[in-house]
Amino acid sequence: MPQQWFTVRAEAEAKAVQVSIRGIIGEWGLSDREFIRDVEAAGDDIELIEVTINSRGGEVDHGLAIYNFLKAHPAAVSVRIDGIAASAASIIALAGDEIIMPENTLMMVHNPWTFAAGNAKELRKTAADLEKFEKSLLATYMARTNKSEDEIYTLLDEETWLTAAEAVELGFADKVESLKRSATVALAEAVDIPEAVLARIQATSDEPEGDPADGDEPNPEQDPPAEPGTNPEASTQKPTPSDNNPSATPSAGKADPAALVELCAEHGLNNMVASWIREGLTVADAKQRILEIKAAVDDALQTNGQLVPDASDDDSQSGIKASWSDAFSKTQVKRGNW
Repeated sequence: MPQQWFTVRAEAEAKAVQVSIRGIIGEWGLSDREFIRDVEAAGDDIELIEVTINSRGGEVDHGLAIYNFLKAHPAAVSVRIDGIAASAASIIALAGDEIIMPENTLMMVHNPWTFAAGNAKELRKTAADLEKFEKSLLATYMARTNKSEDEIYTLLDEETWLTAAEAVELGFADKVESLKRSATVALAEAVDIPEAVLARIQATSDEPEGDPADGDEPNPEQDPPAEPGTNPEASTQKPTPSDNNPSATPSAGKADPAALVELCAEHGLNNMVASWIREGLTVADAKQRILEIKAAVDDALQTNGQLVPDASDDDSQSGIKASWSDAFSKTQVKRGNW
């Protein structure tokens, strides 16, 4: 039984295929033919092919065939390099409609090479063949990066290793994935937030943070004074978040799970987030709950008394117990399911 340098797993319900490329492309007697066969076996209604890569490369012709197969496939192709994508593996990576590289990953491009033996005429023929392969690689890299032939030739001649940031800068990739997770994302994962909500939280956390003061002062060019007789809110109202616009500003009057997660993380109420999302709380409702919780705790602290174990329930101890019980109950989740 030969070892495989790739695996293919179909997810019928999601109409997706997950492909993992690990090892030398074309190794162990497995070629592009087996790769393509396994992906096609997932069916004609596949909408997404997710490819993860950690490979030092392999046979150029197999890499080109897989690249062209993925480019021609009607499904969206998402590529994530989670180690290195070198040589022929970099060719396959460029088939992605989106190419993501965590910031500690690498891509390498170079001229094709081979082993050769024979007389002078045969060796010259081998060199000419390699130059033809170079042209194929040039066409592939130029199509993705929009770089000139001379620019790509320079990269190939120097056997260039690219960091994630350099790959994005040169057009070989689209996005650098941070190794740091925000507290909000970590909280969302910990309390099993639904995937759609988590995706919105992650998309929001990936955005660069601006100056907190931005937006506090009106911009006369962007926010001109309302004309007499018009509704000033109509021209300045911000869009509410939606699945198609995850970064839109949340509306305090609408349920927004992503905003609730951020709010709970900010106030240290991690145990409340799942319950409040289940309840469908709006941001405004959640803020009101937080004020009530803080007020109850403050009230309990202001009693300036201590609960003494096994003490008799005189008026003082009863009052302290009631105050702390009320504060405690406000910080507990309501049980239920998603």
